[in-house]
Amino acid sequence: MKKILVAGDVEGHFEFLFSKINAFKQKNQEFDFCLCVGRTLSPNFNLNDLISNKLPIPLPIYFIEAGELSPVLNTLYPEGHEICPNLHFLGKAGIKVIQGISVAYLSGLQSEWSPEVQLKIQKYDPGAYTMKEINSILIQKDNKEYKKGIDILLTSEWPRGFDSNIQITFDKNIEAKSTDVTTLVKYLKPRYHFVGLEDIFYKRAPYSNDENSYITRLISIAKIPKDATVPAKQQYLFALQLKNINELTPEELLVKTPDTTMNPYMSNTFEINKSQPYKMQKTEGRGGQEEAKANPPQPEKLTENIALHFSGFDRRTKDIDIEEFLSRWGDIQDFQLIYDHETGRHRGSGFVLFKELKVTQLALNESGKYSLQGRKIYFNKASKGAVEKGKLSRQNAECWFCLDNPNVAKELIVFVGEEMYIALDKGPINQHHLLIIPIDHYPNAISLPLKASDELQMLKVKLTERFENEYGELLIFYERYIKVTQNIAHMIVNAVPYKKEQFAIVLEEFEKRIKNARFNTFELKPEEKLPDLVYDNEYYFYLEIVNPASRRKNQFYAKRYLLVMKESEVRSFPKDYGRELYCDVMECRHKIDWKNCLLSEGDIKSLGFEFKKLLNK
Repeated sequence: MKKILVAGDVEGHFEFLFSKINAFKQKNQEFDFCLCVGRTLSPNFNLNDLISNKLPIPLPIYFIEAGELSPVLNTLYPEGHEICPNLHFLGKAGIKVIQGISVAYLSGLQSEWSPEVQLKIQKYDPGAYTMKEINSILIQKDNKEYKKGIDILLTSEWPRGFDSNIQITFDKNIEAKSTDVTTLVKYLKPRYHFVGLEDIFYKRAPYSNDENSYITRLISIAKIPKDATVPAKQQYLFALQLKNINELTPEELLVKTPDTTMNPYMSNTFEINKSQPYKMQKTEGRGGQEEAKANPPQPEKLTENIALHFSGFDRRTKDIDIEEFLSRWGDIQDFQLIYDHETGRHRGSGFVLFKELKVTQLALNESGKYSLQGRKIYFNKASKGAVEKGKLSRQNAECWFCLDNPNVAKELIVFVGEEMYIALDKGPINQHHLLIIPIDHYPNAISLPLKASDELQMLKVKLTERFENEYGELLIFYERYIKVTQNIAHMIVNAVPYKKEQFAIVLEEFEKRIKNARFNTFELKPEEKLPDLVYDNEYYFYLEIVNPASRRKNQFYAKRYLLVMKESEVRSFPKDYGRELYCDVMECRHKIDWKNCLLSEGDIKSLGFEFKKLLNK
């Protein structure tokens, strides 16, 4: 597992970049290496400061170049070069393995010459790339070490057509788009694709490369600020924690997020090279020449009967027809469809438990072989926890906090928005203790799509204003991300109030206890954002103390604290650290166990009525 930092256009502002990296180090956020996209160097920057170590480089940095120095670098070092210790120009085009992570790269901008003209006159622009460079990357991808796929692709320009199948608007037109990059990403299928140039931070909803493949995430990163005096309007650094694709199991690779879309580049509209942009290379085998095309992975041989996850059915297909289709492989012991809470229809996917191991193996072997109503049906292994006492666990298709779960405690819900809902806590610390929960299944705040994230912040503001106006109370929000069970991790933000006049003492007591705790918790600066400081799949605890109205005009939060857990700390971490902290500060430690604070039916009715009136007016 590698911890990677990705930076937008540096444009020679290395001093600021290094200061941010060193600040991360002081907070025990160590990175293995940094990748840079867009315009990295600048003619105005004195490279001797780096070469002479006058400006120490804190970690290995690998970059592509799309600025004024791109022609020089591409001409001198087309295969890449270490400019000075820890500063590496990747080269014009290719794939390299950096500390076990496969990184494909493309420097420069798309050639202004059409593919047909390129072929006829072989016009060469050292600062631009052509289909020759695109093909060279795709040919290199045929090597055995990249057979399973590519981890990261770096291009400065965006792929044309990235916004197909989604609705998105920007404050300005995206001009740095390339059809050549579209062709590259369509065939390369990287897990992550980073772009720059537009001074925009944007995370496109992940898309599936095909129905039986892993997803790709396109992320644009804004420019690095000149210095600390220039406030950044957009996120200019992105952190991720990544395993080499070859270390992942097929099950891990095939995981889809709830907001996954179709592949936006499947249309031939974006195929710019009409003379077949990429021809599979012939390689010598024992039986003569054969196409260097990755064979699909063979299904794992099962040693015990397990449940399978199935997908691909049309959502209009009747339940009984789906069950009948699945029974073609053999007798079914249990069958479960996943339903959409908004439409009331199933999602075309679910879980099936066949009676015999040989039937389960056969279905897994024939994944994608048969179709119903023109749609191929796929099978994947479900986790061992999917079966309980010979039946499918309800947790497969239902999380207790997903709003479409028929068993969700609807009597506790007091507000429902488009992306989030608010509910009473079953065992509240005090009577105004509420929970903010995403309607769909997201594990934490970092995984929320932009619309849900914006609604979450809006609800925090709404609660804060109404609690202070109606009750004379201020709020503390906290979130803990740790998987509750093997299958379930649904994001919950606790909103716990206290009397406004206690603000100063609450601020002081929380800071004191957090500093004295055995966990390494640090305070966030106003400009720091949670996604910048936590890697994918990293467990954390996050707490926010809101300012009173007089101070909120300048700054919404008085204090924000973040604790990123090491793997060794997860087991010993308190089940409800935020609750423990709050109860300790308020001297009500008898309320740490929520079971001692259960609401009565009468309380639920009266509080439900009160909050519905407060939040829905």
